[in-house]
Amino acid sequence: MKILTSFFVLLISLSAFAQAPDRFVQNYFFPPNSSSQSYGVANTSYGYMLAGMSIDSAGAWGYTVSGVDSMGNSLWYKRYPMANNQNMCIGWFIQDFLKKSDETYYSTFYTHDIGTENYTSYLIKLDDQGDTLWTKHLLGDSIDQTLETRSVSKTKDGGFLISGLTGPFMGDAKCFLLKTDSLGNTQWKQKYNFNTQNEVENVFAAIEDSVTNKIVLVGYRNNHNKSFVCFLDSTGTILQQKYFNSSDGGWLFNVKQLPDGNFIAVGSEFTGNTVGSFDMQKPMTIKFDINGNLIWKNVTGHESIGNSFHSALIDDDNTILSVGFMDTLFTQNMGINTMLCIEKTSYSGNVIFRRIINIFDLHSNGEYQTIIKSDFGGYATVAYNSIGSAPNPFILVKLDEWACLSEGCQTAGIDEVNNDFLVNIFPNPANENLIVSLPENTLNTTCVLFDNLGKVVANFSVSGGDNNLNIKELKSGMYTIQVHSQKIKFIKN
Repeated sequence: MKILTSFFVLLISLSAFAQAPDRFVQNYFFPPNSSSQSYGVANTSYGYMLAGMSIDSAGAWGYTVSGVDSMGNSLWYKRYPMANNQNMCIGWFIQDFLKKSDETYYSTFYTHDIGTENYTSYLIKLDDQGDTLWTKHLLGDSIDQTLETRSVSKTKDGGFLISGLTGPFMGDAKCFLLKTDSLGNTQWKQKYNFNTQNEVENVFAAIEDSVTNKIVLVGYRNNHNKSFVCFLDSTGTILQQKYFNSSDGGWLFNVKQLPDGNFIAVGSEFTGNTVGSFDMQKPMTIKFDINGNLIWKNVTGHESIGNSFHSALIDDDNTILSVGFMDTLFTQNMGINTMLCIEKTSYSGNVIFRRIINIFDLHSNGEYQTIIKSDFGGYATVAYNSIGSAPNPFILVKLDEWACLSEGCQTAGIDEVNNDFLVNIFPNPANENLIVSLPENTLNTTCVLFDNLGKVVANFSVSGGDNNLNIKELKSGMYTIQVHSQKIKFIKN
């Protein structure tokens, strides 16, 4: 019977894999049906593991993991209450909250001790069923009692790099970087004051260079919103610090290493414009080398008060996916609606597409901070609504290979909500030839011509620069040309 049961389980698993949908949004509620917030997602053999925090029956926030199959159906959930009246703290500070290494998973987060008012941290390693293999409670010291983790990454020797903030309770904060062995035991810890202006600097991510064993940190100054990249040796000693944002300031939240040895960091850059007391910003992706030389910087998309990338995925087709949220409606006086923003970029910095996806209703505040390449095709990310009505669920968003959530979005291009993807045509009216001019970094795409009844009459392949379309065979009349989401009418003489 046991062999037969295993056989049926295998059939169900194979069926789920074969029929896994390309696109879906699923919500997951956990008893006692109180609020939860999902921050991380990772691939499993059966589907996905989600991680975040949720409220238990006593009203305390606890670290929570949940397994779902490839169809998005809930399989299990597990909540781990914190010790000593501790509340798990908001996890959007932690970049790439759940990470997979071989067949195990790990997270770091920090907690608030209600009794002592101190903030301490945890490093947890789990199996694929969400059971802890080991847990390490990370504490401050006698001088700096607070320890708030912001990121965790693996090192070549199997250990971990953990970064964040430390300092005395209600005192001046400073950055820390902690190195552990493969079992989470602390090997060394460094504390930093990167500047002499008494400004708190937030370190949000740290990774080890695959060749030199140097360490790269990214973050920003709290007061002047000045993003930085800091280069350290393998023991955490500072080598140099670089600032790549404009004079208006910026933030950096995450860093990844490319196969060519260079680095990608994502965040946002302030534009210098304000609305009331709010500084306006745009999402930013930068590429730099281990010596601190900036290779390129993209500051793209819409200007508003909450536009930023929080993570990046190095894809296997020599492209980069930056993911975060974009408030596209604030400047249109429609309130805050931070939508999922995904931008695909080549290693050379050319923007291939930008998706703006509305997961929630208007006047919500969606948070998105990670993206993975799904083992079931396409991509997966998690979300939560930080101002939604309780109970708020874990949310899994499954996108297709074009990072789309809906049919037909594959032909949409850069930022379909805004008009920063410019299409120009001339002459208009036209006789035998029509020139379609696109931004220089536009990769090969399709241009569609419609007659005045909306019928497709021609398709052309176009790319960056001026494209000469032969329209000699078209009848005289009014037509519409569409490239990505941009539509322009013209007259054929």
